[in-house]
Amino acid sequence: MNVLYAVSAQSNPLYQGKFGLHGRYQTYGQHSFIYDLIAAAYRRGVRVTLLVEGLSAFPLAEPLKKYARVLEMDEAASLGPIDLILVDEPTDKLVMSLPAGCPTICVIHKKTAVYSQTVQDRCDQFLCMTEAALEYQSTQIPPSKLIMVNHGVDLERFKPSNDCGGTRKTQRNLLFYTRLNRQEATMWRILERLLLCNVKLTMLGDGDAFWKISDQYGRDLTLINYIPCHSIHNFLHHFDIVLILSPQRVGEYLRHSHVAFQPCVRATSTEVLSCQITSGSIWK
Repeated sequence: MNVLYAVSAQSNPLYQGKFGLHGRYQTYGQHSFIYDLIAAAYRRGVRVTLLVEGLSAFPLAEPLKKYARVLEMDEAASLGPIDLILVDEPTDKLVMSLPAGCPTICVIHKKTAVYSQTVQDRCDQFLCMTEAALEYQSTQIPPSKLIMVNHGVDLERFKPSNDCGGTRKTQRNLLFYTRLNRQEATMWRILERLLLCNVKLTMLGDGDAFWKISDQYGRDLTLINYIPCHSIHNFLHHFDIVLILSPQRVGEYLRHSHVAFQPCVRATSTEVLSCQITSGSIWK
């Protein structure tokens, strides 16, 4: 089977042009989804071509060459036979470059994503990955075109750690993951409570608060600003608990992975979480 995955990466549209990193963009949920889908398809003998609008800024072009042909949008004429097309954050220009006559599915990452009439007419189905997206998009797109598929976990990459069982640890390894450029007040309250707990704390995230946290608490925790999504499986298995501050999908690029091997707390209520942290119930 020949699958074409076509994505617009020009100006990082899903993230409104934010999170630039040395000429590319940091990888979050969208990129993790693309990487895991293409890698899993490759293992199953599916021939995938990745067609990118704005290839030079796409952060996973080189890693994905192990599993797929990777082409810039203006190379669409050389695609060859295609059986199925997946489109991701499509522009009208990207959609118009696609081969005609192939069934096309649009991948929806953001619940409130808006699609032009050109995109709606070209796509046979729209793939929602949350119930909220399915409910919202049913008011924007004919429901007959909507399908629901929940995220899975790539167990070839994310495997249970050998040391996660056995004797109970006296001090747990806890990862606190959040973007540091939003929800700062909530983040600070949670961080200050975690520092009072008997845990080895690592904080992963980037943003305006990074240096402030480093200056104030750098001696009390391990602070890391960024790990690419195709490397994250080498990092997560070191932790007993992952705490994600995600009132607005902040923990996106961990969502495909953490449930495979350690407890995860998704912080949506500061009050409830504060009680859990103070009492220690999140790691009992």
